[in-house]
Amino acid sequence: EYKSRKDLYPIIFVHGHSFEIERGDIQTSLSTFDHMSKYFSQNGYVEESLLYPESAEKLIKGVWAFCDKPVVIRLTYYDGLVSGKTHNYKPSIADYSPVLKKEIENILQATNKDKVIIVAHSMGGILSRYYILKDMGKDKVHKLITISSPHYGVRDGASFLSNLPF
Repeated sequence: EYKSRKDLYPIIFVHGHSFEIERGDIQTSLSTFDHMSKYFSQNGYVEESLLYPESAEKLIKGVWAFCDKPVVIRLTYYDGLVSGKTHNYKPSIADYSPVLKKEIENILQATNKDKVIIVAHSMGGILSRYYILKDMGKDKVHKLITISSPHYGVRDGASFLSNLPF
């Protein structure tokens, strides 16, 4: 049923920005959607625990298309975490967008679907919106759901978040 249904798109969870990186611990941010992901898993979805930028390319084309269940995936836009490197903050949302774009393209290939549904928290919502509006993601995202994303910007220290149109 999943393979033939055009309305069952992969659900992608995109976490918010982690200020814990400076301490070397970003688990709070990465685990934002643990409970939601588990909920979907318990209700018939195939769950990918956490997709890192370095491992996204390893997805085999169509690997999830052969199962008869929709897919839910948590991903991170922080590169270098798999190899144990320290992540360096990127200067703008535009610098994170190519990472998200590549991961979504790999997920679309692995599921043989043409769109995804993104559920994003905080900066993950800003990044996802940027990808849709500025990085050719408009035709690849069926829905974007944001939770506590600062769409009107934030005060002091994160001004790069507020330069997107609505």
